[in-house]
Amino acid sequence: MFEAVFVAFSYGAGTKNFSENSKWIRNYPDMRKFALPAPEGVRPVKAEELRLDRIRAMSVPGFRDVFGNRETVFAESEKLLAMPSTVETELDYLNRWVPGKPHHNGYAFTFSHFGRTAHLYFATGHPLLGRYLHDYVLHAATLPEWFYVGDKVKEESWQKNKIASLSATGVTRAFIKTLCFAGELFTATERAFIEEAVRKNCYELSLRWMQQRGMRNSNWVTVIGNALLMTGRYFGDEEAVKLTMDCLRNYVQIAVEEDGSYGESFHYFCYGFGSLVPSWEMMSDAERERTFAGARLSRSSRWCASHILFRPAYPDQTFFHNLSFGDSNVNEPFPRELAHLLEQQYGDKLSRYLACNEVPPAALLAEIPLAQAFDTGEVFLRSSWQPDATVVAALAHHEVQSHWHRRPESGNFLVGVDGFPLVVPHGNTNEYKRPLYKLARQTSSANTLLLDGQNQKHHLQQNCKTILARENSLAAVSVQALEEAYVPKFQSIRRHIFLLKPSRTVVVFDTLRGGEAPVSIVANIHFNDIRHDASLVQDGLRFHYERPNHISANLFVGACDEEATASSAKSFVVSELYNNRDEESQLREKEKGNAFRVTYGLLKPATQARLYAVLQTSQGSRVPVWNQDSLLVDGISIRISPTQITLQRGDVVENLPLAQ
Repeated sequence: MFEAVFVAFSYGAGTKNFSENSKWIRNYPDMRKFALPAPEGVRPVKAEELRLDRIRAMSVPGFRDVFGNRETVFAESEKLLAMPSTVETELDYLNRWVPGKPHHNGYAFTFSHFGRTAHLYFATGHPLLGRYLHDYVLHAATLPEWFYVGDKVKEESWQKNKIASLSATGVTRAFIKTLCFAGELFTATERAFIEEAVRKNCYELSLRWMQQRGMRNSNWVTVIGNALLMTGRYFGDEEAVKLTMDCLRNYVQIAVEEDGSYGESFHYFCYGFGSLVPSWEMMSDAERERTFAGARLSRSSRWCASHILFRPAYPDQTFFHNLSFGDSNVNEPFPRELAHLLEQQYGDKLSRYLACNEVPPAALLAEIPLAQAFDTGEVFLRSSWQPDATVVAALAHHEVQSHWHRRPESGNFLVGVDGFPLVVPHGNTNEYKRPLYKLARQTSSANTLLLDGQNQKHHLQQNCKTILARENSLAAVSVQALEEAYVPKFQSIRRHIFLLKPSRTVVVFDTLRGGEAPVSIVANIHFNDIRHDASLVQDGLRFHYERPNHISANLFVGACDEEATASSAKSFVVSELYNNRDEESQLREKEKGNAFRVTYGLLKPATQARLYAVLQTSQGSRVPVWNQDSLLVDGISIRISPTQITLQRGDVVENLPLAQ
């Protein structure tokens, strides 16, 4: 009765766009509207019809213990059945008889929920769930290579090497869990057919990838390692399992910096180590000990917390924004499953609050300095750990353990105020060969200096330094040396950032000395207008930013020794209002403009410069004044030399020596 699913799949079926506003840009069929025909005469299944059947689960034939014994799997299935939102989602797919939620990145990702479906079937034995699993898994097993590896199937390098892509992992989990928990649904012929599809398109591709690239410090190790660990155990390949465990241990032990920070950015930390969780769940206690013991990962939650703005920016928002660089976006969540791993493995208490979007208890944050530099080149300055804090992040590239997903953006700084990301990064579309991503990688898209209109060097060619990150009675301060980031040669390029007390005014002071030849020197700052409810008004070298009933800010810019110029224009950052891969919607945002770019600098090319930007967000702040050798801001005199910074307010003086 199920022979139809073995019929060769027609590329002409189901190729309409899921949304009129979402153009299909892949090199393989658009399956976003595809669905198999539902069985005749079926009626919708209600949640109360999914009843636990322990006796059946403990005796049903065909069970495999790849993910644990029957008791373990039944307990996990019982937890899922007790989650109303999970049951509601699974029944929605079942009752509409669709494979899942259409996914912008390919049909394979639509099947990512099938592991949960298999759990629910194992726990209940509901016949329609079984029919749904049977039909769709067999259907997927008939599909050619593009289903498993997406666009890469068109690449000459892939055709030559035939190694796994990320999309295969979700399919692997769907197939293997179905075969392990619902194996009795399939005849011997059907099972062999599915196993051959898994072996050829998931297991063998993943094995070749891990053999060739498994010792890289790439988040792909955890994603593809998960697929190989599942399939290796399913097919009884002890060598593949050992290889996977060795590669996962290598990644866990060395991908993170000494202080727990991670070079691929906040998002890819969450993605990479979040993708490690399924493998962690399959490990024995001894395997977990060997993989995770003594790893720097145990210190990572402090680094993660430093990114977070602990207050929702909008009334309809249920998550906290973050300030992060590289291929990250400000609305990236911290994964709950990763928080669970960190708590179980290391006794970490902080990450739980990050994942639940709750403000951590003060005791968990007290040991994290308000001015902190990390080994990734990131610096975070905070007015406090309270939800209404002002937070500044800054970046200076140098060699790190995990360097993918970094950009030529040394000197880039971000500002969050009262939970709102005010000065924002360009963001990431995740479409790495598309025009919007190429725009994001321009140095002009970052909040940093732009010399002669040129991009900075590739991040692997940079050796910038964080010279100072310290808090005192007058300010939290950072200093970063950036001369190694730029193609035009300067003896010294330093970016000094001050978060003043108690006004929370942010001061960015750049000094450039000893240029080989005169070049144009400007800096860019991008302000958030993602919801199209803000305004920016220019008055000479002063700018006023306003979001009604939320935030008001003044920006003063200038040059200390030469005539300064300043301008503003509508700009673009990746919008959190749309999926970051929804290229058409993001392009419309680009056309409208959803950010304000302020550009300031010298009127003429020069070999040296001193530029400043003063961002005031508190009422009653004073207009900054430059007086020969010091900048007076909110009653604090800031004096900068190559060897020392002096801050003074009245009789209070703070001297900060600078390393050479």
